[in-house]
Amino acid sequence: MQTYIHFSNGTTTIDTDGNKSGYEYTRHDLNNILDIHLVLGSPYYVHVHIGNDYLILRHKYITFNYHNNSVQIGNKTYAMERYRGTEQTHIQQLQSLAIEMTDNGTIYGQRLPYDICIIMHNNSF
Repeated sequence: MQTYIHFSNGTTTIDTDGNKSGYEYTRHDLNNILDIHLVLGSPYYVHVHIGNDYLILRHKYITFNYHNNSVQIGNKTYAMERYRGTEQTHIQQLQSLAIEMTDNGTIYGQRLPYDICIIMHNNSF
């Protein structure tokens, strides 16, 4: 899992081994995060975006917004409880993944980096 933490002053990259590179942030910078981008490669191919007021999971052309409980298929947006298309299984997997992240601090059983857990906790996810 690759992790990118975007600040107004630069971007910090955390690789799969936990090695950090790029912008060296301080504790005070944690209040000024623009976006956190998690990239899960093979076999999942899921992109996760975390911000001050959003948690968005994307798989190919399917985007699930945890806070709005909505799903976007291509360029059309649907309420989660009303969508009954063929992508329902993928959407439910993204929803379960979002719940796993917020409740357990893991993603597919793999611990999220400590910094990400702190940020999610501070933003009341």
